[in-house]
Amino acid sequence: MNIKIFFYIPFLFLLFSSLSFSQVVNIEKKRTDNPKGGLQGNIDFSFSAIDNGNSILIGKNTIKLQYFKKKHLFLFFNDISMSQVNKNIFQNDGYQHLRYNLNRDSSRVIPEAFVQYQYNTIKKIERRYVGGIGPRIKIIEKDTFRMYFGPLSMYEHEELSNDSITDKFRLSCYLSFTWNFSKWFSLNNITYYQPNYADFSDFRLASESNLMIRITNKLFLKSLFELTYDSKPPPGVKNMLFNFTNGVSWVF
Repeated sequence: MNIKIFFYIPFLFLLFSSLSFSQVVNIEKKRTDNPKGGLQGNIDFSFSAIDNGNSILIGKNTIKLQYFKKKHLFLFFNDISMSQVNKNIFQNDGYQHLRYNLNRDSSRVIPEAFVQYQYNTIKKIERRYVGGIGPRIKIIEKDTFRMYFGPLSMYEHEELSNDSITDKFRLSCYLSFTWNFSKWFSLNNITYYQPNYADFSDFRLASESNLMIRITNKLFLKSLFELTYDSKPPPGVKNMLFNFTNGVSWVF
């Protein structure tokens, strides 16, 4: 293999680390805080083809759609990524997620249901189908602090690359909060806990925290920390993974 390939591999992982990192899909961070009536959303697609002695292909597609009418909220998310160097696949993963909320006025308990399809060749997940239902509970909802709790139940059908097939019922429990404790600092976190009802020693834990620090009126420092733990991962996949990223953002 040409040595130049090693200069591109780190960039491929940096570009797509947010998708390939976790087996638990974080839907909370994709919600809109104040949904407007009708259809909202965005569709993004990018593709890069490079030939400099090595053949490099990078593709990504994301779709975020939100439809809100009266008390009914529908959310649809699509996220697909692929990266390949000289026909060697470094990433091939994606998911499609559909969620429904029944938003009743002044109610602290919001019924919700979801279905999802997911695959991740790096994590050796050929395909995973999940569907669940449960309440989304408003614990606190103020201008500076919001907290939600969701104890949902879900069915999971999973097929791995080693031909293993499993069907499980899991608790899919999440706790999320957003804290805008001044105009200079904001922090949000979402933590998921997904044990198997039949065997609580078989569980997944995932947590994501985002810290935003205002340096000036237009310059921000951003920090992201992600941690996932799977007590019984597919063979050859580590139990624990983490990712810590710092960056800056210029807003004008």
